[in-house]
Amino acid sequence: MRPPAAHHRLGVSLLQQRERGVPQLAEHHARTPEQRETLRAQGAQAIMDGMKRLGASDPTALQDENGFLHFPVGSIQCTLGIVTLEERDLFLVYVPIMDLPSDRDLILPLYRLLLELNNRFELSIAKFGLHGDTIFLSAMRPLDSLDPTEVEDMVRWVSRVADDIDDRLLAEFGGTSKRRDG
Repeated sequence: MRPPAAHHRLGVSLLQQRERGVPQLAEHHARTPEQRETLRAQGAQAIMDGMKRLGASDPTALQDENGFLHFPVGSIQCTLGIVTLEERDLFLVYVPIMDLPSDRDLILPLYRLLLELNNRFELSIAKFGLHGDTIFLSAMRPLDSLDPTEVEDMVRWVSRVADDIDDRLLAEFGGTSKRRDG
């Protein structure tokens, strides 16, 4: 029998800490609204500067009404920006890969492959996921100490992995002729 995975041990450890009343990570990083606004402004500037490093001379031209930037890299479209999850502000890089196949017989093998890919070492900062019927690759990190070089690295890395895998996934699981019913 294999030992529990590291994430399981971490989950058990965090649960034990919570039961003993040890403050959790979110409590350690509690910020005033002014501090959060400053952090978000610094993060937004790091993202804009990172986009300039990627060759976008005017990153604001790539920005939508919600503040997200849409940046083409190879055959894929990167979306990046700031999101808030459970009172934490995070930098997000998001790349839609493909829609779920219309052939239900392909969905289980596709999910299996995506889970196996999520477990690979080189995907440690990113994960495949599903939003509606769209398969995506994304990476997130807290805004704290985000710098333009890290923005550039994350966008390049996620877009490279997505660009490398999208053709394989589309060839193997896309383009089916069966209608996919809810």
